[in-house]
Amino acid sequence: MSKGKLAPIKNKLTIPRLELMASVAGKRMSDFIIKEIDIKFTKIYIWTDSKCVLSWILLSNIEKLPKFVKNRIKILRENKEIEWKYVPSEKNPSDVASRGCNTNELKNYKEWWKGPQFLNESEEKWPQSPELKRNEKEWSKDLEEIKIEMLTKDLINTELRNEWPKLVNISTAFCKAIKNFGRKIQFKTEFGKNLQKIKNKVDLRKIGEILLIIEAQNKYPPNEKEIQELKMKKEKYNMWTCPGRLGNINTPTPIFISKEAPLAEKIALEAHLRTLHSGINQSLIELRQKFWVPSGRQLIKKIINRCLQCKKAKLLPYSIPKMPDLPKERLCVQSRFKTQVWIEIFSCMATRFTHLELVPSLSAKSCIQAMRRFISEYGKPKYLISDNGTQYKLTCKVIQEIEQKTEKEKIHWQFIPSLSPWFGGLYEAMVKIMKNSLKAAIGRKMINYEELRTILSEIKTIMNKRPLTYVYENFDDAYTVLRPIDLILPLRNEENIELEISDEKEFLEKETQRETLIKEWENSNQMLNHFWQKWEKEYLNKLKERADKHNQKLYKKNYLPEIGEIVLIQNKQVPKQAWNLGKIVELIKSKDGLIRIAKVRVKGKIITRAIALLYPLELKAEMPKK
Repeated sequence: MSKGKLAPIKNKLTIPRLELMASVAGKRMSDFIIKEIDIKFTKIYIWTDSKCVLSWILLSNIEKLPKFVKNRIKILRENKEIEWKYVPSEKNPSDVASRGCNTNELKNYKEWWKGPQFLNESEEKWPQSPELKRNEKEWSKDLEEIKIEMLTKDLINTELRNEWPKLVNISTAFCKAIKNFGRKIQFKTEFGKNLQKIKNKVDLRKIGEILLIIEAQNKYPPNEKEIQELKMKKEKYNMWTCPGRLGNINTPTPIFISKEAPLAEKIALEAHLRTLHSGINQSLIELRQKFWVPSGRQLIKKIINRCLQCKKAKLLPYSIPKMPDLPKERLCVQSRFKTQVWIEIFSCMATRFTHLELVPSLSAKSCIQAMRRFISEYGKPKYLISDNGTQYKLTCKVIQEIEQKTEKEKIHWQFIPSLSPWFGGLYEAMVKIMKNSLKAAIGRKMINYEELRTILSEIKTIMNKRPLTYVYENFDDAYTVLRPIDLILPLRNEENIELEISDEKEFLEKETQRETLIKEWENSNQMLNHFWQKWEKEYLNKLKERADKHNQKLYKKNYLPEIGEIVLIQNKQVPKQAWNLGKIVELIKSKDGLIRIAKVRVKGKIITRAIALLYPLELKAEMPKK
């Protein structure tokens, strides 16, 4: 009689534990044989080639063994009449069941049918059991070593997850468990005392973040050079913070995280994801709202280079062969798309603050409604610059009629020259940023109207948090970088980590509350004035630098147009031979005295065009270069 069992695939067991399970199967089979055969046995032997199993059976105290091993040793010890013996592997006939053989080999294998040859001899010639050196002291020594190894590990393994929010969830659950287990314990540390006082989930999550930061700072502390350069100091829970030279202004101080800590990459990745896969400057600004990581720019570059979604956006395709025949689907009449929407962009010329409006159509009615929503939120603008869309033309006409009837202050609406988008570079740059963020946020997902509104609201926030000036590596200059949102909404909540646990108070005294409000009002004015001064010193000075963008083939001839000249008017929709002829009737000078726009008479109508779209027919001498 024989019995075999396959090793489990999912729960992989060690070889000693598999041999232990084989011994249990052999013991149960012997119990079945004893029960079913009406023969009284004087001695019962069970043979095994596992020295490890024999050492477990012979132990006097099995309480220190693992639970899995201890429970099965108890089964092997139930029948005290059984005597366990050792058989070498080369003499063990049961090995053929695990190693496998064909029917002819099994038929001629005598040990399988009659047992090992030594069973026919006296007990003195049976294989002797090896000397088992394993004892209780060695088991307890191994257990002590295991405990010491566990105590040296981190409280929370930051390698479990790559995402910062999931790591915070794990840390929060850990803190909650400590809080529940330690209700009857008096904590001595400040961290433990504050943990016992927490009553809501928000504060519990904050303390979970703080625990991760403390672990990272303890394992990777700052060196003396970093402490001196960043003017670091220890705050609550002995956490290192970097106030820099901004100690006198009421701004949140970033928390120090070493660039060598694994936590730094996870925090940088979260900053990159929160800005919808934006560039280096935008992600770096988001990172430094809460944390200061040395060489943060290099860290952000590393994260962006490894970001799969960013790689997808920059991939170039293979070179394609010649176009095949059109498919049948292209040649059949199909219904139009179910839903189509447009995005209207409002961008401030001074602060570069941007507002996005989702409109259902390109009609003047939708444009007017978008204008009303914009004015109700930000106020009535004095000047407007737009392209020559028909909806804008009609909207301008309607607004002018309303202003004449109500005698209100007029909006000066200026249209750029037709077919000259570079005159609207102010808002075209915002269109590019918005499209890149929209592609990164949506990707291949199918979204509805409400989801698109939410995504646009988040994109608007990210666009307004972009840096207007260069983000320096120096701490003091980098932390006070200028953004559009600082000029329009300087008191916006940036969701910084609060080190203080909120104490719930039912009321404040009138005098204390009044003084607090006055102090906050003064701080807000001071902060706003600081940002406007930085806007005047850095941003306006940067705008003085003019890039030479006219060294292109389109602007090669150094001609100045004159009134009465006959010119060809560029039209990309038809060949050059079919372009219309026109006559310059007026030259419009810009504020700097240069001519960039001209009015041309074409077929009895007067149109406005940029001079870059006009080609003179008559040759004349070039203007001397100054």
